[in-house]
Amino acid sequence: MATAPVDSGSPNATRNGEPVASAADPPTPPRGGADGHPAAHGWALYVDQLLGVLLDRASVLTGFVTHALGAALVTLATTGIGYIVWLYFALVSPYWFTPLSAPWFALTAVGVWLLVMILFSYFATIMTSPGLAPEAPSRDLRVRAEALTPPALVEAHEPGALDPRSGGEFSTEDRRTGRWKPPRSHYDHVSGKVVLRFDHYCPWVWNAIGHFNYRYFIGFLVYMFAGCIYFAVLAFPLFQAKDLPESIPPGWRVHVNVGLVLPLSVSLAVGLFALWHGFLAATNQTTIEFFHNLSRAARARERGYASANFYDLGIARNLREVFGTGHVCLLLAPVLRAPPGNGIEWATRIRPSIEYSRLGRDGTWHVPKDLGAAEARGSARPASTVSVGGGGGGGAVATRRRPVAADGASAV
Repeated sequence: MATAPVDSGSPNATRNGEPVASAADPPTPPRGGADGHPAAHGWALYVDQLLGVLLDRASVLTGFVTHALGAALVTLATTGIGYIVWLYFALVSPYWFTPLSAPWFALTAVGVWLLVMILFSYFATIMTSPGLAPEAPSRDLRVRAEALTPPALVEAHEPGALDPRSGGEFSTEDRRTGRWKPPRSHYDHVSGKVVLRFDHYCPWVWNAIGHFNYRYFIGFLVYMFAGCIYFAVLAFPLFQAKDLPESIPPGWRVHVNVGLVLPLSVSLAVGLFALWHGFLAATNQTTIEFFHNLSRAARARERGYASANFYDLGIARNLREVFGTGHVCLLLAPVLRAPPGNGIEWATRIRPSIEYSRLGRDGTWHVPKDLGAAEARGSARPASTVSVGGGGGGGAVATRRRPVAADGASAV
């Protein structure tokens, strides 16, 4: 029997006289079965869909509140830094040396350098865009980037090797925005955009942390920790003193106490974050990828596979991908430098032998004809990688525990 057409876009869409819910509406409870009671699986599906809708709306609300707090937290952080600077010049430095003496200048020079690096790193993190996925990427760029995702590359080396239970599907479109989602990018609920190499949204810097401002964020954590420890060490003798110097008003004892407790508390928090992000940078992971890789490694162990981080190129190369190349002294100066790469194409532990290449089922490298690239040269070597932990969120590659041939896949 023919059915009436449905206008799903109208708010009062109907089919055969009955209303039809749109995709944005909450799910409707399942109807009862033959005995008048709803089927168990129907209720389970309904609850799952309802939770998904509630979580999506909760994330939107949380993102709005987080963004609204950003300006207040930036003001609070800047005020706190200014307060510590005032304490240094008003209380701490006069306690140690006579103002404008040579030792005073030496002590103050170190403090001023730390202050400059803290403020530079902080506002560079705030003002630098983390990097957003292009709205209309060229086909050439999409092919290059998507060929180096874990599922695509593993399937290229050994067609049919992906384990469907491990989530080998890789979505190249974000379901919320409908736009292309490059490898290692994620949707930011606060800004509502797809961020390149997205790590997290930090309300203290009023910005998302991604590919282009990650080095400034780590620099801020490191220099903030160093500055707090430097000030706390200088303020500790003043805190211990039973009698304050005559140059300090008696009612300022509260400032002395706050001047020690505040930097120590901040140093503990930012120090832990600095260690965490130092580990992530050294292993070439984001916070999201770390937890994805943990779960994928657990699933791989259950199936007799070994797991490895797909983007781990070794500590030295991993750090260069964050901080760039050049003399280490550049990290000690307030210099604006973009990290290497475009945040879309990533070096991997396994890669095709030439650019624009995919491994055909006959074992040779092929270049897509529609790109007009040169013909592939050489043949592919067999790889030991035969399964992957799935999606674009992380880079965990699972490999079967078997000997690797001498001509196995070469690392980047």
